[in-house]
Amino acid sequence: AATRIDLLRVSAARGADRLALAGPATVTLEGGGARIDDLTIAAGGGRVTVAGKAGRDNDLTIGIRALPLALARIAAPGLALSGTLDGEAAIRGPTDRPQGHYALTVARLVTPETRKAGLPPIEARASGDLGDGRIGLDGRITAGPGVAMTLSGSLPAAAGGSLAVKARGTLDAA
Repeated sequence: AATRIDLLRVSAARGADRLALAGPATVTLEGGGARIDDLTIAAGGGRVTVAGKAGRDNDLTIGIRALPLALARIAAPGLALSGTLDGEAAIRGPTDRPQGHYALTVARLVTPETRKAGLPPIEARASGDLGDGRIGLDGRITAGPGVAMTLSGSLPAAAGGSLAVKARGTLDAA
């Protein structure tokens, strides 16, 4: 038997930082999994959308648009990040052998440490495929004209696997 949960009003806040449902959503629990329909979370000026099926067998689509990184303070009040996150992911297949792809972009990332070091805001992007127990990585990180790095390779999808990552780039040590 299926259990349907209608989410009408859900929010979390700490100070001026706030997450809330953008509208009604439905989660249906059935067969050891959950079917998610119309889940959109408004977060600052950004949005996170989740749709599909999660559980033993997945078929999920996740979208992130202009999510303010400052919202991390809701979970960790001492974390002082600024910048935004955009991305998308599609995950399908069994939980122990998921497949899919992802693409993430971080824009104008500033942390207290980068600010103290006098670094310009960090721009980063990463994308790749998920399969065979590995997460593919094709990425680039820049911070003004002095930092430019490309990353390629793969990471283990589960703890305990080996890293296979190559980094190449320039760093102004001054």
